[in-house]
Amino acid sequence: MTGHRRRGCFAINSAMEMAASDGEVKAVVRRHFARVEDRLEAVIAEGQCSGELGAARSPRSAARRVIW
Repeated sequence: MTGHRRRGCFAINSAMEMAASDGEVKAVVRRHFARVEDRLEAVIAEGQCSGELGAARSPRSAARRVIW
């Protein structure tokens, strides 16, 4: 890759590329991101409850902002 600057995660970039043309891959990628978003929402909610994170956004909104 000399002379080229690659950005991002190879696995994620590949999954997103395949999802554009393969419905089965798209469904798997969507399920994965939904699970990650759900878990991130829970962690953000815990942080808000403990006072470690501000509550300017709902946990779901904050999780979506990170993921999407």
